Amino acid sequence: MMSMAPEKNDLGRALSYIDAMRRASTAGMAPEENLTYMFDVMGVLYSIINGEAERSLYYMTELRERLTEDKMPGIEYTDVMTAMLYEELMSKYKDMFSDKLLELTVDGNKYIALSMNEWNIEKPFAGWRKETEGDQESLYYCCDDDTVTDDLHGQMVFSFYSDKDGVKPQDNANARLITVTPECRQQLVDAYRKYMKKSKKNK
Repeated sequence: MMSMAPEKNDLGRALSYIDAMRRASTAGMAPEENLTYMFDVMGVLYSIINGEAERSLYYMTELRERLTEDKMPGIEYTDVMTAMLYEELMSKYKDMFSDKLLELTVDGNKYIALSMNEWNIEKPFAGWRKETEGDQESLYYCCDDDTVTDDLHGQMVFSFYSDKDGVKPQDNANARLITVTPECRQQLVDAYRKYMKKSKKNK
């Protein structure tokens, strides 16, 4: 059935068969242990053809983890396709979120992030979670008094849950992504540059 589904141009069904076979193989029910590798590879290829980059990357990471755990040779031959899948996912991420900004609500005041880790307001919104060596100053713009601060305490909470009415934030959630007008973004860029220029003078 798994091999017949692609012939009928039904890759979605083929992938469901692959998932079932992978589960059986992981549980030790496959006739040959190394069949799990084949199922992962088929999952990678069928997902790519089906336009599901995230699902394809899932199969690829599963394959690489299994190859590493089993100390199987040849993992380097998956590098190019793995890089391609991550690149496609990053491209999709940038399309979805590069024009967004992080807004935090602390003690009733709203703050917009101007810099965090490798990211700052002059760049598309990417790299804000990647920690670098050394202390990286995080800056926030206070929407209530138009000031920039590096002294913002409290935990960033972005948890959510779902019920019959949809997805909702947890009661203590204080972070969200917002889209601002080009004029507002330029105001934030100017505030960031002014702060950085002033801080360099004071060093």
